[in-house]
Amino acid sequence: MSSAPIQFVTSIAPVLEVTVIGTAECAALLPYLKAEEQEIRHAQDRTAVVISAVDSRYYGMRFQELSISIQLDDSEFFLAHAYNALPYFAFVERVFFRTPYYTGKTSVDSKHLRATHDGSLVIEAALPANAAPIRTIDESEQILVRLPKALRKTPSRQHYFYARLEGLTEYYSLTPDAVNIAPDASEPIWKLLRDANFQAVQWRYRAAGRHHKSKTYHNQ
Repeated sequence: MSSAPIQFVTSIAPVLEVTVIGTAECAALLPYLKAEEQEIRHAQDRTAVVISAVDSRYYGMRFQELSISIQLDDSEFFLAHAYNALPYFAFVERVFFRTPYYTGKTSVDSKHLRATHDGSLVIEAALPANAAPIRTIDESEQILVRLPKALRKTPSRQHYFYARLEGLTEYYSLTPDAVNIAPDASEPIWKLLRDANFQAVQWRYRAAGRHHKSKTYHNQ
């Protein structure tokens, strides 16, 4: 892991961000993570899964994306899969940053998110119209994000990057039935979440967040 100061090479603002925070059974996730040379470093039966959708602009180009990450410990996540609505952005992420981005359409607003791949629904989630926030805070979080083995330059070197997410944030309680993962979603991550009994817990909303991302590092 790099000991040099973190260099954030991209910063995007404002970012409309909706995140579904849930949990999944560790026992069902462990074989998948082991194959990725990752591990959950806590002793609980369930771990957090974060499904985040954003709508923003980069160099004047509007884009939407959705990502699925599994928590490894308090400050580290594994980025399992992601979509970007712009094929070029997905290509750049995958080839130059070694991140698992593929083309897929996402629509998102303060109360709703929906993502499709090849025209088929993969996930849809909604917040009740009368929901009230349980907490509002101006926050900043920094995490280390580990990346899939298949995208490594060298098989023995793990890739990762740092992300800093900031902004006024509203949290809402969420019931499991507020999230629908399509039963025929083709990517393995969706089957894995179904098999791991994914349960939604919270809805997090930032109307004008700030996202900062480092270059992609690799272990020596």
